[in-house]
Amino acid sequence: MDNIYYTLLGLYRDDDNGHFVWEIIFGDYEYDIVVAEFDAYRTCSSNDSYQLRVIKTDDEQASIDAKVAELNDENFQLNQTASLLSSH
Repeated sequence: MDNIYYTLLGLYRDDDNGHFVWEIIFGDYEYDIVVAEFDAYRTCSSNDSYQLRVIKTDDEQASIDAKVAELNDENFQLNQTASLLSSH
């Protein structure tokens, strides 16, 4: 990775299908700035129920989007497994 970029993601419930999806909240080249945003977001009382995570990619938007899509594919697989388990 030539230009490392850090992105803060939040896990939200998708209103269309009820599954949880990762969405981009904030990004920066400086890790400490993203962590400060993470901390600020976490301390906001209206955001207490959301899961947050920081990802590291190169600074191409396509790379960031691909990583978010990968994480959402993993969530989709977990949602499908949970649905199958709960139906038995």
